[in-house]
Amino acid sequence: MNAAGDLLSVSEDVSGASISGVVAAGFEDVLQVFTENFRRRGEVGAACAIYRGDDLLVHLWGGYRDQARTERWNDDTLACVHSTTKAITAVAMAMAVSRGHFSLDDTVVSHWPEFGVHGKQHITIGQILDHSAGLPVVEETLTIEHLADLDGLSEILARQKPQWEPGTRHGYHGWTFGMYANEIMRRTDPEGRSVGQFVAKEIGESLGEEFYIGLPDTVPDHRLSEEFTNLRTLLDMLTNKPVSNMGTMLRFLFERDTLQAKMLKNPVELGRFDQFNTRAVRRVEVPAGNGHGTARAMAHIMGACASGGASLGLSGESLAQWERRHPGTGKDEIEAVMGARVLFQAGMMKPNSEHRTLLRRPRCYFHYGSGGHIAFADPDSGLGLGYCNNRILAAVGDRRSNLLVDAMLGCAD
Repeated sequence: MNAAGDLLSVSEDVSGASISGVVAAGFEDVLQVFTENFRRRGEVGAACAIYRGDDLLVHLWGGYRDQARTERWNDDTLACVHSTTKAITAVAMAMAVSRGHFSLDDTVVSHWPEFGVHGKQHITIGQILDHSAGLPVVEETLTIEHLADLDGLSEILARQKPQWEPGTRHGYHGWTFGMYANEIMRRTDPEGRSVGQFVAKEIGESLGEEFYIGLPDTVPDHRLSEEFTNLRTLLDMLTNKPVSNMGTMLRFLFERDTLQAKMLKNPVELGRFDQFNTRAVRRVEVPAGNGHGTARAMAHIMGACASGGASLGLSGESLAQWERRHPGTGKDEIEAVMGARVLFQAGMMKPNSEHRTLLRRPRCYFHYGSGGHIAFADPDSGLGLGYCNNRILAAVGDRRSNLLVDAMLGCAD
């Protein structure tokens, strides 16, 4: 490494992968984990960044953006980060709350009258964001065209029936989290913008970063990572929570009528990882799962949140919604759709009893994305981390991202 101002310049070759970037003094352990991901954990292409507020502390990228390993992963390579998109959507919703457009205690029907049928009249916006509204599935067959027609989708969503009494339990609203949040945003934003439009203008332009929900056609293919699975993916699933991971995979392959199957496979294209390499899926706006961005953008957003939120105009009340200890920690952690141990709060994930390191930092919040992606904020240190890759793992959480978070927190202590 070579010194470059207050940052150390990185240029290394690890197991045939070229790794580049910068690291602040004191954060060398993050670089070590990042390189070990290539050396020991089957990484093909990836990026990781850390911010404190608006100050960049780590920005690393390396490997290849394609499975054939012919195209380098560059500093501006964009990855589809799947459900990590929910973290960015949660930030957009919190910014809208901070501007007084709505509150989490508002009933959805107070902004969207057509929603108030089939027992949904008392559902709050907060219940939509913490996955307790009972609306994890759409009981009508959707297509990509439906997702692109927001007015038509609004009508479909309004006539759905809850799968359980709203507010009595939580269950992963994998796609519908973003569908309902999008319609709430459109009906409360003074300009009638969607979540994707809000993120592009109020977050991306404000911070000078790239994060898209609904990828513009103007972004060329050579800037996009190609995601894939390989034999190492299967090996990781067998060695990391094998019973849970294999059970999830078998249920996905063979079950048709469970909430998990209905949630993941509607529309059918969103249930197939290979479809996320197509322009049709990249282009449509899915605020729960097809955000495209750089690790740097996610880190900057989360770092801004972790450091008081001033650059995004976040109120103390909105930050407190994320930072408070989840009341279900250690007792009500299993969600009702996939049977996973996970807790949600104002759109973010919170530490549960499996996160032994994170339980010591109850104010932290984050969101994993299928494939191993993560956006993470730690208010205790003011640090935000973003990580994305292309050799995906179909599980909640990933050793590669977890070790990067642990390294960052170790450097902060």
